[in-house]
Amino acid sequence: MSKITLLDESKKEITKNVLYVVIKSIILMIYPYTPFIAEEMYLSLPNHKKSIMEESYPSYQKEFVSASFEKKGELLKKMISDIRGYKSSSKIAPNAKMDIYLSPKMPFKGMDIYLERFVFASKVEICSKLNPSLPSFSYGDYNLALSETLNKTELLEKLNKEIELLKNEITRGEKMLSNPSFIEKAPKEKVTLEKEKLELNKKKLNSCLERLNSLN
Repeated sequence: MSKITLLDESKKEITKNVLYVVIKSIILMIYPYTPFIAEEMYLSLPNHKKSIMEESYPSYQKEFVSASFEKKGELLKKMISDIRGYKSSSKIAPNAKMDIYLSPKMPFKGMDIYLERFVFASKVEICSKLNPSLPSFSYGDYNLALSETLNKTELLEKLNKEIELLKNEITRGEKMLSNPSFIEKAPKEKVTLEKEKLELNKKKLNSCLERLNSLN
């Protein structure tokens, strides 16, 4: 994430200083276990002493810890992971543009540049009410919804293909689960898995139909 702030001239120097402290601390911490490698790495740092042995072992510094920033960082990582996971499971290209909508309570400030860079957000917007037909994720008091940046014709075509695939999967699942021979002979875990898959596909189909209706 530091790559983003390094591009911002107003934050570049402080980011470099933070990276220096972090990298130096890591080198000092690994020194007892890999002394020769740590020494070589240490001597490549700017403003180093004659030897790493002249340094003190890093200690906990309370002033460098911010619970609110840690919480925001964890939230941002989870959002990025969820959006990437959604793209993968929906067979959407990793670099496909997405519109991202956030609920009003979301600690939004500063998040947009990371979402633009790491999940290719075309826009990040705070909404008083999120569209329930859009794919969404919940993070306690915060919610996120997303939509592909496609024109209406492309989006309708994609939705119709997805609906057709889901209908075929639902038909397959219903036939399988209505077959007494399958229920009797298949392992219990397999039957349970097929039932769960069928319910999930039905939910996905309803969501797609809602999105389709909102576009028509």
